[in-house]
Amino acid sequence: PHPLSALDAPRLRASRVRQVPQHPVGLLEGCAMPAVEAVAALLGHAINVGAPAYNRGDVEGCYRLYAHTAEQLIDERDDCPGVQRALRDGLLRCESLRDAEDRAWALRDTFDGLMDVIGRWRQSRPSSPVSAPKRPPPKTYLN
Repeated sequence: PHPLSALDAPRLRASRVRQVPQHPVGLLEGCAMPAVEAVAALLGHAINVGAPAYNRGDVEGCYRLYAHTAEQLIDERDDCPGVQRALRDGLLRCESLRDAEDRAWALRDTFDGLMDVIGRWRQSRPSSPVSAPKRPPPKTYLN
């Protein structure tokens, strides 16, 4: 049995207005490819674990995971100051929000904004010639 208040949850979720930041690609200026890939991997992992927790009703756990991930990246990614700034902005936004659900969504919006700019940054990079299949050199025969 669920409390009657649980019936309001889908309606509240449906009316949520997302506030995903739109970052310029320059946010990642100075970040090396491995650093950007590490950021994307950690954000992706947090979303893949946090979203199912949220959907199971563990909203507080989802928020704590997202906040821990943001703090970890701020601490570890001195090589990507734009990422640190975006994550600090997301955590700052959380300070003014009243409950774990709003804070979880604020950080999810922050993460989605970073994932979006990382995707655009990847597309703007020149494609590496390594991806082209290598052909063996032609054989030379001595006649």
